[in-house]
Order: sequence, then C-alpha cells, then structure tokens
Amino acid sequence: MKVLPLQKGADEASRERFFREARAVAALDHPNIVRAFDIDQDEGLHFLVMEYVDGLNLQDLVKKHFVDGKCTFDPLRACHYIYGAAIGLQYARDMSIVHRDIKPGNILVDRSGCVKILDMGLARCFNEEDDSITRKFDENVLGTADYLAPEQAVDSHSVDIRADLYSLGGTFYYLLTGHPPYQEGSVAQKLLWHQTRDPKSILAIRPDVPEELVRIVEKLMKKNPDERYQTPLELSQELEKWVQTPIAPPTENELPQLSRAAMGPINARTQPTSSYQATPTNSNSGELRKIGSSARAKGLPIQQPVIVATLPAASEVSAEATVGNVWSSLAHDTAPDKAEVTNPAHGSSTRIKKSAKVEVSNSPPKSRRKLFIFGGSVALALLAASIGGYFAFFAGSQKTTPTPGGPGELVKTFYISRRPANELDGKSPVFKSIREALAVMERRADYDENKRKDPVTIVLLDREHHEDAPLPQFQGRLQNVAIQAEDPRQPVVWTSPRGSKSKSILEIKASTGLKLRGIVFDGSGYMETGLLVWGSQLGLHLEDVTVQGVTKTGIRLETVTGGDVPAKFECVRIIADKTTEHAVHFAAPLNIPAEKAKPHSGVLMVHCRFEGSFKKAAIWIETATKDVEFVSNRFHNMDRAIQFENAAKVPMVQNCTVSLNTFHTIRDVAIHSPNPTIDPNSNILVARNYFAATKAIVDVAGLEKLPNFKTPDNGRDETTGDANMKVKAHLVANYKLTDVNPANDSTFLRYPKSAPLSSVGPAKVAIGVPQE
Repeated sequence: MKVLPLQKGADEASRERFFREARAVAALDHPNIVRAFDIDQDEGLHFLVMEYVDGLNLQDLVKKHFVDGKCTFDPLRACHYIYGAAIGLQYARDMSIVHRDIKPGNILVDRSGCVKILDMGLARCFNEEDDSITRKFDENVLGTADYLAPEQAVDSHSVDIRADLYSLGGTFYYLLTGHPPYQEGSVAQKLLWHQTRDPKSILAIRPDVPEELVRIVEKLMKKNPDERYQTPLELSQELEKWVQTPIAPPTENELPQLSRAAMGPINARTQPTSSYQATPTNSNSGELRKIGSSARAKGLPIQQPVIVATLPAASEVSAEATVGNVWSSLAHDTAPDKAEVTNPAHGSSTRIKKSAKVEVSNSPPKSRRKLFIFGGSVALALLAASIGGYFAFFAGSQKTTPTPGGPGELVKTFYISRRPANELDGKSPVFKSIREALAVMERRADYDENKRKDPVTIVLLDREHHEDAPLPQFQGRLQNVAIQAEDPRQPVVWTSPRGSKSKSILEIKASTGLKLRGIVFDGSGYMETGLLVWGSQLGLHLEDVTVQGVTKTGIRLETVTGGDVPAKFECVRIIADKTTEHAVHFAAPLNIPAEKAKPHSGVLMVHCRFEGSFKKAAIWIETATKDVEFVSNRFHNMDRAIQFENAAKVPMVQNCTVSLNTFHTIRDVAIHSPNPTIDPNSNILVARNYFAATKAIVDVAGLEKLPNFKTPDNGRDETTGDANMKVKAHLVANYKLTDVNPANDSTFLRYPKSAPLSSVGPAKVAIGVPQE
C-alpha cells in the first residue's frame, strides 16, 4: 500500500498528483510494471493498493556488491535488469505514458528475477486533455536530480520517452559503478552538469566493464535527445547479445528475509518463477533454453499472471476503458462516505473495504488509529493467506476444472474488430486489438502456458487489421494460440500504422503451438520486414499467409529452433517489391556475428511461393543450419533462388534439404555460394527438383571439396544449362510448364500427373511440384 502523508493529503497539488498516479498505473498492465489494484481514502488518509513485489530495488541491491569500497556488481546482471526495464518502458511508451522519474530506487527485482518499474507518480499521459497540474502549481522541475535528463530540467512537461532513456542510462551507470553519474555537488550543480558535462568514464572506474556496454551507456546519456536511442525497443535490441546468457535470480543473502506467513505454502515456495526454465534441447550440452523474450529479446522475465475470478469484458482490459470508467469518477470514489471501492479491471475478487471505526478509551489521534487499523488488516490478511495456503497445500489435489458455462469457463474464441457491436452477429467477446485479447489470457491463471491444453483461437473479423508489431508482455506465452481470418479463403490484410517505430509488421518470439492463417502482411512500401521470427518456435505453423510490400525482408528468422515439432511455413507466398532484398533471411540476431550465432534448426518450408526480383536472393542463408528443409516450393522470376553467404566469408556447417521444388526463370543461378562459406562437414541434399529457364542450377565455390553435397534425380528443361557443375540433371525435352500465371495457385508452375515430370530418370521418380 502506498499512503499519501496526511499533511500532503491536505495539499491540492500533492493530492492531484496522487490521483494522477493512480490513473497512470491503472492504465498499465504489464509484467515489468508494478500493477495497481485499488484506491481509497479514509478521513483524509489517501492510499493506493498496489501489487506486492517480493524483492528489492536496484539501489539496495547494488549496495550489497561492494568489496573494499569498489562496486563489483556483475555487468551481465546489469544488462538483464536494464533490459527488463526497457521492455516495461516500451509498453508504457506504447500506452503514451512517460515515467519521468526512472532511477535505481524505482526499479525492483523480485525473488524470481523479474524486473518491475515502480512509482508512476510523475508519469505524463499524453492523451489527457488537461496536463496542467504541475504548471498550475508552478513546479518547474519534476524528477530526481541524480538521473534527470537535460531537457527535463528545462521543461518537464514536454519531455518524451527519450528522457526516460536518459534516466535509464544513469541507472545503468549506477549499476556498473556503484554511484550516480555525478557523485558530488548540490542539486543545482547536478542539474547544470547533466546539461553541460559528461560523467566520469565508466572504464576509469571499472576497467573490467566491456567497452561495448560503456558505449551503450554513453549513447543513452547523450545530451541531445536525437542522439540517444529513440525508443526502449532500440535499446533492447542493442542488449540482445548480452541477455542471451541466463542469470540466476537474486540470492537469499541479497533479498530481505520473510516471515513464514509471507512465504506462503510450501509447495508455492518450491516452484521457480524465473524466466529461465530448463527444457529438453536437441543437444546433449545441457544448456538452458530461455522461455520468454521481447523485441528480439532473450531472457525477458515473464511475471506470473494475476488470478481473477471471472473473465473480464473487453472494455475492462482496454487501457482507454480502464482510465475512463474506473478512474474518471475518482473524486466520487474517494469521497469519505464511500464504503467500498472495486477496480473492475482486476475482477470482482480485487476489493478493499474501509476499516471499521473502533472506539477505545485513551485512544490515540484518529490518524494514528487508522494506521494501526491498516497495519492490523495487513497482518490479518497475511495470516489468512498463510492458513489458506496451508489448506490449499493439502486439498489442492481435490480441485476440479470449472464446468462449461460456469463462471470459471475458459473462453476459447476471441474476436477482433473495430466495427459496432450490432454488426457482429452476436459474436463475443470482441476486442479492438490482439493485444487486448492476449491481455485477458495474461490476467487469468487458467490460460497459463503450463496449465492450459485446449487451443485458443483469435479471429480477425475486419477485412483490414491495423496493429503495431511488438507484443512484449506476451512474448514466450503464446502456447496453442491460433490467429486467423474468419474465412481463410478471404484473407485479412494486416498493416502497421504509418510512422511505427517497429521495423516489422509482426514479431513472433519464443512461441509454442502458435498458428497464423489467412493473413496478408502488407508493408505498404514503408515497412522494412514482414515477419520477424526469433528463438524457440515449437510447433509454429504459418499457413495461407502472404507477405508483400516490404522494403527489405519478407520473413526474417533469427536463431529459430523448431525442435521435435518443426517450425512450419506452409503455403506462404512472398512477393518482391522494388527494393526487397530477400523473401526469407536466415539471420543472426542483431549485433551477433553470423559465425557465432546458434544454428537454425527444425525449420520446414513447404508449398511456398517466392516471386519477383529479389535484390539478393529469395532465400538468404548467412548462419549455420540444422534440419532445415525446403520442399515443394515454387521460385519464379528472380536472379538467384537460394544463396549461402555471410559477411565474414566464414565456412559454416549447413545441414539442409532442397527437394521437389520448381525453379522457373532464374536469370543467374538457382543455388549459389559465391565464396567458400559452406563447411566441408556439411550435408546438403538437392534432389528431385525441376529447373526451367534457369541459367545455372548450382554455382558453389569449392563444391568439389564438399563430399556430402548430393544432387540425385533432378530434372531440367532444354533452356537450363548444367555445364561446369557437379549437378547432372536429367533433361526433360520437349516439355514446358503451360501456366506461369501467379493468379491461379492450383496451376501456377504446376504440372498434371500425366506430364513427363511425374516419371523422370532411371528411377522414374516425380520431380518438381505437381498439381494437387
């Protein structure tokens, strides 16, 4: 509970800021931001009920890591904590909120290692019509002088998220050095130095800190906001390299000691909630696979969802509805005669009642009595929780799944539409965005990925869907979720808002059983990438998906691992725009050299179409691969179809299969590696493909040194050359594919079963892509 001191409760400016804090926090529902549940007042004592975070703040944590007066806090831990804060700030930015008081004391780390941003009291909501509270009371500077952005000291009312990034840079500086950027001086001096003077170099204080981290901090703390990272997402991308390695949660010696009541039932204590979970991998190395990530984020802490009794309606999870319905009548809700306040956004079970009035002889003043009552209420609540946990521990096995139709029944179909309710034929529940629908799942424990087995379908009802790419709070929690058009035969066109800071229309990170169907991702000529797919993608399935209008890459894969259930791209069509470089890019995460990245594994591309003149190649493979297959795809009208190449020209092991594909009108070479970048230990199978109007089938540097580059049973037409190549494709004379019209998928670059392509070579095998 956060209590406004009595003397400030009588002050209008302090009271207004307290109410605004409540509104700002209520609008945010994210695992990296401390949640607010309720607000009330009792005879002038105003208080805010917030999420309990069992942990400590970064300021206190760093103080525990000094040896001989020098800070020894691990830079890797600092990266993870700053990364988690950046993820929370990105969400706040998406909600048009600036914190304006980021500092080590306002960033918490809980017992599982989850980072949470505290204290939205200085946040500015851009969508508020009246943001004149601080102006009204002539408060020229808001924030903490040690971490204040230069522009915030001049005018705290007009700052944007880049001011928070400056403060986060100062916090990063504190984690690495053990003190603020300016250790000495008065408040006025510090404010001046933030505008005119660079802090002492981190390397001069701690030579062991990697120079790359120092550069990140220095960029965060640039005096000119235009020279900093422009969004928290950009910062998180810079930190990706550093957060790939898991870290342990805070130790018991670092954390505050808890009473037995506060520790909860025994079984709850033994269940780890860290974002890093040990799961089986394809190797025997015993490495930890990281579950949960964001904005290309490895290691995003995933907070356990808030348990609510019933499924909230769409209006209850909407940020707009939360601010408007819950807090708009705040003055009335906090009136002295109000007996009870409930926050609908957190379900009917989230409730706090006013303390009863107790008359005792020789009683202390009323304000002190109220504090005693609050303290007693908290103690009773802890006791009740402990007793409840005790019985839950012994009776947990008797719990049953809610019956269908009952209050706890899981909704298995969510609808997304911005049309009026009377146009939706009674479909329910309906949300304005996928983000809102996923928020409901995040808030109910029944939807947790480790508990729920039944799939959930999110249906896009409108013919056009507009939503920005990042869904950071849900990354790693998309298990058995399908996102699809109402009728996959009439696909929905998904675009990103013009001016979006994201470079991708949609980002898919660390999913399990996620399905996308019947969607056209349209970059409209200004989005760089269609889909960004990163990390563990167990059972990912894209079907009947089209990507078009992107300036660089249709689908960018970064260290994708499909595992035993491969990541499957089926009937995916990618069309080149004027500047599109590649349809699919097997890439390394940003800031990681391709030769040091983990191999892509368990990826299947089947029945896909790649069309148009890609500036580099349709499939660009710059990292190592393992169990990657291209089967029954069609490549048409391009210079190169598949290319192995990395900037460092380092040989990498490639284990992939290219079979039963049709290559048509390939002006240069179908399978290409201009430099010896394929390791001799590679296993590449190119089999039963058909090449038509193709200048060359294979042109791979050092091909003669690749003993396991196999090319059996391929076929070619009379216009395809196979000189100076290891591949000796069977000639299929006097036959041409009759339909090269991309408008008809059933016949485009396909042949009837009666055609000679169905029985080629001594083995009489079918090659290429036949008609279904």
